[in-house]
Amino acid sequence: MHNPLKLLLLIWSLLIITSNYAQNIICSGCNKKIEGTYLKIDNKYFHSQCFICEKCGKMIEGNYHKESNKYYHSSCYAEVFIGKCEVCKKAIESEYIVKDGKKYHPECFNERVALKCSICREVINDEYFNDFYGNSYHAIHEKEYPKCDNCRRLICSAITGGGKVISDGRNLCNICLKNAVKSEKEINNLYKKVLSQLNKDGFKIITKDIKIFSADRKILKKAAGDSYMENMKGFCVSDKKTIIGLAKNKSWTKHSIYILNNIPAVFIESTIAHELMHIWITQNTKGEQDDDFIEGSCNYLSYHYLRNNNSEDAKVIKEFIMKDNSIIYGDGFRKVYKKMKGMPLNHLFSLLRQRKSI
Repeated sequence: MHNPLKLLLLIWSLLIITSNYAQNIICSGCNKKIEGTYLKIDNKYFHSQCFICEKCGKMIEGNYHKESNKYYHSSCYAEVFIGKCEVCKKAIESEYIVKDGKKYHPECFNERVALKCSICREVINDEYFNDFYGNSYHAIHEKEYPKCDNCRRLICSAITGGGKVISDGRNLCNICLKNAVKSEKEINNLYKKVLSQLNKDGFKIITKDIKIFSADRKILKKAAGDSYMENMKGFCVSDKKTIIGLAKNKSWTKHSIYILNNIPAVFIESTIAHELMHIWITQNTKGEQDDDFIEGSCNYLSYHYLRNNNSEDAKVIKEFIMKDNSIIYGDGFRKVYKKMKGMPLNHLFSLLRQRKSI
C-alpha cells in the first residue's frame, strides 16, 4: 500500500472574528479590502467566500490541502495528484494499492481485483498454483484433490464439476469425460481426419500397413513396455517383417498405433499426429537421429496440426508442448521449433533426412 508522499493534511485554520475597522487588510482572493470577519491562512487574508478550491472553484469549508501555494478540497486534491480508483472511480484520499500501473482503494481491490482461489474463493495472499486453463488456487488444495490424468486440472466441484476413477485406474474429470472418445471406430475416424489435414501440408506416408487401436491405460502400458510414461497418450509399435525368397528377400514394416481412449477428441488428434511422425521417420530415414530430434519432431507435428485450432483444449495442448520441461520431448521440440519458425513442413522432412541431431 502507498501513502502519498506529498499528501499534506492541513486543519482548518483559525477563523478570526474581528470588527477590523482600524486595519487595512486586502483579501488575497479578490484583492479587495476586508471589513468584518476574515480567514487568515499562511499569513494571507481571505474573505470566507474567496477561499476557494483550485480545481472545482467552490468555497473550501473544513479540511484542505495545499500544493504549490494553491489550495484544494481533500477529494479534489486526491483526484488531481493521486487519481481515482479503477473500480469505484472515486478519488483516492489515503492508502491505495497499485497493480499493473493502476490504483485501487484497498477495499475495492480485495472485492474486485485481488486474485481469488478458484476452489475456495478466498483471496490468495500466499503460495499458489496456476493450471493451464487459468485456474488459480492455494497450494494446500494440491494435497486435497487429485488431478485429472488427461487435462491436469484439479478434480473438484468448483473447477471441473467433479470426476471419477475409471476402470483402468485413471482419474478423469467430468469436463474430459463429457466429451470423451471411447470406441475404436471413433478413433479411426479421427485418424483419417488428421491424415487428411496433414496431407494438405505435404505430409505423405504409406498407410496400408497402419492399424489404429483404442487402448485403455493397461493396454497402452503393455504395448509401450519399458518406454511407458505416466503422461503417455499413445504409442506406435513398428515391426519389420521379412520373407526370404529365391530371387530376393521381401521386407515391409507393420505399424500399430495404440491411442488412449476416454479423453476428448482434440487430445487424441494431437496424439495421432505425434505417432504418425514416428511412422514417417521409419519410412523415410534410417532412424539414426538423436532421441530429442525424433521426439521434438513428433511434438512439432502435433503442434503444427493444432496451429489453427483455437479451442480451449487445443490452446492448452500447445502450451503443454511448448512448456514441457523434459530434455527429450520439451527441449527437443523447442530446438525443432526454432529451426522451423516461418518454414514449411517440408523443411522438417529435409532436416530429418540430412541430420542426426538438431
